[in-house]
Amino acid sequence: MTSVSNTISKFITESPVKHITAASVIYKALEINSTISKDELFQLSINAINTVQIDKNSDRYKKLCEIPNQVCKF
Repeated sequence: MTSVSNTISKFITESPVKHITAASVIYKALEINSTISKDELFQLSINAINTVQIDKNSDRYKKLCEIPNQVCKF
């Protein structure tokens, strides 16, 4: 799952904030591994968000904090 995690991390740190959604994170993960389970994707999204270096007061971080809950709804 390292490549999926790396892809998610790169996407959430380099993409414009307006492009970061749960759907876009899921899409990026499925591009790498189309058989990833919902639970794996949920955990990978949490891990990626927790490991990237982002200012905790930024709009990007606030948006990222919404992603895991949205992933659960898919």
